[in-house]
Amino acid sequence: MVPLSVELVENLDPTTGGILGQSPRVDPFHTPTSFLAEDESLKGTIQRSNYRVAKDYQKCISCGECVRRCQVSAHTWEETEEGLVTVYDRDKCVGCGACGMGCDSDALHLEPISEEEWYHVASSFTEWEEKRLAYLEAQKK
Repeated sequence: MVPLSVELVENLDPTTGGILGQSPRVDPFHTPTSFLAEDESLKGTIQRSNYRVAKDYQKCISCGECVRRCQVSAHTWEETEEGLVTVYDRDKCVGCGACGMGCDSDALHLEPISEEEWYHVASSFTEWEEKRLAYLEAQKK
């Protein structure tokens, strides 16, 4: 891996991952701002909301805005017989709603998750620490 120079880092465009003042390279199979590791090493470190996106594939025009906006790669491109289409993986979704805000075809909206999926936020540090220790103990088994 080649280290980035300070000059290059200062000239990066955070929205496209390209260099400021240059036309961005369009690569539908790469989301430069994604931060959820494919090996799931960061799984559980991102606070999920109690909502998830619901996608209406009948309304979706596969414009790719959801892919560009999604920071956890819940929306990706897939090659089909009809060409490139956007697909959605609910298990990766954190429920931020960024994809839906940019959807011109109204194919995406947030829905509350079921009670079984609901994420309980610890009300104190002690409760959080107990959950953390129980989780670590379960990982050993």
